[in-house]
Amino acid sequence: MKNFRNFLRYMSEKEQKWEFCVLSGIICILGSIFYYLYPFPFVFPDSGAYIAAANDNIQNVYRPMGYSNYLQILHSINGHISFVFIASYALNSIASLFLLYSFKYLSNIRNRYLFYTLCACVFLSPTILFSTNFIMSDGIFNTLTIVFIATALWLIYTSNIWIILLHLCCLALLYKTRYTGMFYVPISMIALFISAQRNRMIWRLALSCVPVILSLFLQSSAKHEYKRISGVNMASGFEGWQLMNNASVLIPKAKSLPETKFDTQLEQVYHQFLKTCPDSLFTTQKALTTGLMWDKASPFKKFMIYYGRTTRHKYETAWAETGALYSKYARQLIFTFPLSFLTDYAIPSFLSFFEFRKITEDQIEFKNQRYFHQYYGIETDSYKHKHSFFSDLNPVRHIFHYIYWFLLGGSIIYYFFTFQKYRFKEKDRQAAGILLAFITIYIVVSALASPNTTWRYAMPIYIPSVLFMAYMWNIYRHPSEIINRETNAQK
Repeated sequence: MKNFRNFLRYMSEKEQKWEFCVLSGIICILGSIFYYLYPFPFVFPDSGAYIAAANDNIQNVYRPMGYSNYLQILHSINGHISFVFIASYALNSIASLFLLYSFKYLSNIRNRYLFYTLCACVFLSPTILFSTNFIMSDGIFNTLTIVFIATALWLIYTSNIWIILLHLCCLALLYKTRYTGMFYVPISMIALFISAQRNRMIWRLALSCVPVILSLFLQSSAKHEYKRISGVNMASGFEGWQLMNNASVLIPKAKSLPETKFDTQLEQVYHQFLKTCPDSLFTTQKALTTGLMWDKASPFKKFMIYYGRTTRHKYETAWAETGALYSKYARQLIFTFPLSFLTDYAIPSFLSFFEFRKITEDQIEFKNQRYFHQYYGIETDSYKHKHSFFSDLNPVRHIFHYIYWFLLGGSIIYYFFTFQKYRFKEKDRQAAGILLAFITIYIVVSALASPNTTWRYAMPIYIPSVLFMAYMWNIYRHPSEIINRETNAQK
């Protein structure tokens, strides 16, 4: 029987102890080399906002507070900025080892070369390595995703209250770190429903509703906090700006709509303003690059500035309030032209998810700001890395990008093929199914929520998809063993 106590016994076996020690040594050596090449973390324009929130202990109007809280915890242990990498790299490595050995144990992966290949794919991933030394929420979000997937797999095989609590804590922390964590709720529902399969149906349904209740509570809490700091009753003004960007492809058609189509006077004024803008600004390509959200010359930014001057509100307040306006207006356009939204934005955004994205470290240069100096005591005015290891790897990554999607597509086809050919053990089929469900839900919902403009957005599905491919390879190589496990289980 699969349970956590037997897993600890499994980990104490000679093979696992030897592997674990070797892997730990390799991870430490790899981390040391990485730190030698990049002693200073990578930064992005948003990095300053995260550090400012951590320094002031006040949530800003742009991002949730979770990553800033994480920086506060690390700062209370060690105030040097390099400690962010050390801690993030260590946490990611521990989470990855937990997931890999959980997967090996639960799925009975006995082919050591397959397991070593899995480890190489995880610990040598350029994107994961880069994210651990990046002052952005992506690294810790990916680490939490790893633990989330590991606990979801455990729930398939065993119903343990501590695993359930850890899983729900991960779900909450994911939402607190990035609102993308809302995408994970269906996976939690499926995992909890399966974990209680020996109980009555009413209990299984009740347990599967816990993630929904938790997410509603978190969303309500986020809205309350956001309203307190901005006066706007929504979880984030960013939501409205993003939705307006996505719906911008509909603006040329929406110009024919009368002002009375919109409820408030402010919406009507905004509608009149958009009518004066040329249609060439609102193309699918511009929506997929999200330039309309960030370009100071874009209509959205211009209207926000006009609104701020008219109301005499400061920039952050005007940004949040126009975000609420944009959310209402964009939803009206989408409900009015759903088919056009599907063809002009949703499908192109979905296809863009599979495009290759470069790591552009050559474009990242640290420029000191007040909060960097206050929080980490950084004195240097600027810093540029001497090495370009990740940029140099882009051609290799480009090749492996297509290999990766080809193998994942083949694995998905084989997964459905095996339903007809073999009678697999139910738990094994469910474990593979929950990985595939996570990959599918993340891609579809992510494409609807935001275009894929950077490698960071696709990173959370990388390890689950690699595990899914490994699982299907194990079935392909040892189908009789899977069938025997099913037969023995029935006996």
